Amino acid sequence: MKALVTSKTVRTLPKGRYSVGGGLSLLVSSETSRTWTFRYQIDGKRRDMSLGSANSITLTAAKTLADRARTMVADGKDPIEERRAPKRETSSHLFRDVASEAIELFQSVRKWRNAKHAAQWTSTIETYAFPVIGRLDIKDVTREDILLILKPIWETKTETADRLRGRLDNIFDYAISKGYCTTNPARWKANLESFLPAASKIKVESHHAAMPLDELKEFVSKLDTKHVSHAAILFGILTASRAQEFLSMTWDEVDLESATWSLDMNRTKTLVPHRVPLSKQAIEILKERENF
Repeated sequence: MKALVTSKTVRTLPKGRYSVGGGLSLLVSSETSRTWTFRYQIDGKRRDMSLGSANSITLTAAKTLADRARTMVADGKDPIEERRAPKRETSSHLFRDVASEAIELFQSVRKWRNAKHAAQWTSTIETYAFPVIGRLDIKDVTREDILLILKPIWETKTETADRLRGRLDNIFDYAISKGYCTTNPARWKANLESFLPAASKIKVESHHAAMPLDELKEFVSKLDTKHVSHAAILFGILTASRAQEFLSMTWDEVDLESATWSLDMNRTKTLVPHRVPLSKQAIEILKERENF
């Protein structure tokens, strides 16, 4: 059955088998059962290998898994037998275990203040790396494996891919320090740089445009500081500060006499203490809320 399989249609296609190309198909058995399969031929026999549930494995990850299996077939290896090999499952240093171990240590040592940051590390590794190398002994992971992970998203999700590479780099450095492996296949210099274009050559920076002064004046004139949300917006404009900084500001950080707002290092993105001069208008906003 022919149908366009995209990241949006994966969860909505009715029962049937849908070809993605290169031996990869989406098999829909029911509304809740959607499985990626890879069909190949080896030694004159046709075989179907399940790559996992489409409910947890993205289309991009499924294509990467299919690419890896296709490479094995080209090398005369049977992907199903390779997956069944004891070393893939019984290793004491599976990549997925080492990655979890490393991320836990990084969070503790680097004192990540934002829980979202730790979640992003885990999410990107689980989404893109685990389907390809999660069950491999970390010492067996090669540069080709890393390229299978990165290539599908390097030019379409460049920022995500670049961060993912950096996180993999850190995990392998950790593994080397623990004696789990001896090389880092995710390193950029003298390694991946020969196979991938620099992210800076691909990524187009796109920042939010600043509001023109005339428009800003008109916008500010419509704010009513009697409303907390309006007062907060105006305070942010007057101090040119980040929302997470001024929304969590406490009175002990403010000195109305010297007209300054002082943030210690744990309250800034740069981890450097920061003092913000307060204009008369900013002080008026604070005084209006002093007794709240």
